[in-house]
Amino acid sequence: MTTHDADPAGHDTALTGHDTNGTDAGTPPAGHGCADGGPYRVVPPQIDLPQMEHEILRLWAEAATFERSLDRPGAPTWTFYEGPPTANGVPGTHHIEARSFKDVFPRFKTMQGYRVPRKAGWDCHGLPVEIAVEKELGFNGKADIERYGIAEFNAQCRASVSRYVDMWTQLTN
Repeated sequence: MTTHDADPAGHDTALTGHDTNGTDAGTPPAGHGCADGGPYRVVPPQIDLPQMEHEILRLWAEAATFERSLDRPGAPTWTFYEGPPTANGVPGTHHIEARSFKDVFPRFKTMQGYRVPRKAGWDCHGLPVEIAVEKELGFNGKADIERYGIAEFNAQCRASVSRYVDMWTQLTN
């Protein structure tokens, strides 16, 4: 059984980060502490989580957090081979779940000191893309594609894939 002492101000030391003798076990950056001097910000009862997420992403972009995580001369490299998504449709809930799981392991290895480069890719194999474009164009098979023109049909397939890449990139970030 674990017990937690209270510091002289009556704070539970497990929650405040203060030692039992009242000394600060870790001073938070300016503007990030509680009114009583503790290290945590007061969380309002009504919080806008999407706004908070955008603020954190903006902070990470401004600080080049991801880029700095790759600047580890001499660190061992850890590689994670991910099966990329098929980029011929809007990301769905099941994609978000899979991306979350696939993101946990590279982040964990980064926190352990590894250099973990990431390279996004798209599964642009033909059949799902071709079927989607055939439906868009109202085609019913090979003869319709040949009448339309193979080169033109292939161009439509490339455009179809490109249409969704921005959504997938946003999901990845």
